[in-house]
Amino acid sequence: MLCLRELQIADECAFRDAVGAWPATEPMTFAPAYDGGRPFSEYVALLQAHARGESLPSGWVPSVTLFGFAGPEIVGRLQLRLQLNDFS
Repeated sequence: MLCLRELQIADECAFRDAVGAWPATEPMTFAPAYDGGRPFSEYVALLQAHARGESLPSGWVPSVTLFGFAGPEIVGRLQLRLQLNDFS
């Protein structure tokens, strides 16, 4: 069964596994605005801020980022934009 939901602090290991499986030769589009040098809790808070329209990079619009879980494993990601602009 697939479950789509926002990340939680308890998802750190599953998230790091999913990011680690991303090809090193590809841009990290799987995890928008992710910085592996920062605490995972800050990334979760950043995604929540993006949903509120806060701390957005230039050209970005508010969006909700949901991750697909098959059991404990992350198998995908959906980014739902809440507004549109010329960039998106």
